[in-house]
Amino acid sequence: MLIKCFHAFSLTSGLQASKDKTEIYTCGMKEEQIQEIIHDTGFRRGNLPFKYLGIPISSKRISIGQCENLIEKMTRRIRIWSSKNMSYAGRAQLINVVLLSIHQYWAQVFILPKAVLTKIEGICRAFLWSGKWYSNAPGNISWDKICAPKSAGGLGIKDIQR
Repeated sequence: MLIKCFHAFSLTSGLQASKDKTEIYTCGMKEEQIQEIIHDTGFRRGNLPFKYLGIPISSKRISIGQCENLIEKMTRRIRIWSSKNMSYAGRAQLINVVLLSIHQYWAQVFILPKAVLTKIEGICRAFLWSGKWYSNAPGNISWDKICAPKSAGGLGIKDIQR
């Protein structure tokens, strides 16, 4: 049935599954059934965890270590931006539009560990005040006030901890 579905999809769309890039993931099946599917399709058997569109996919809750890629993506962007002379408003806009979009992409798939959320908040705070991805200096205004809506005098940056 699976092969018929792939064949119907290929006829309809003109696309074909690449045997080099396609893996089969199973759960609760007998080994002989799995081997039969692998033999009939020519696909490989995949194992968890794996990455899909840059996000680690696992059967367990995501760990802090697996979120390093998320943190690295954010800091990489800031390293590029740090060479530019930007105002607080420009940095606030980049935080809202770019950095928190990266966070949101991951947060649609996982409940991120609190330690990761704290790290992301620290990166955003450091970038806002210093223009760098790290800073030990305290901010000029509390983060709660920064995250307040613009109508309340804040910058409207999304508070990811709430």
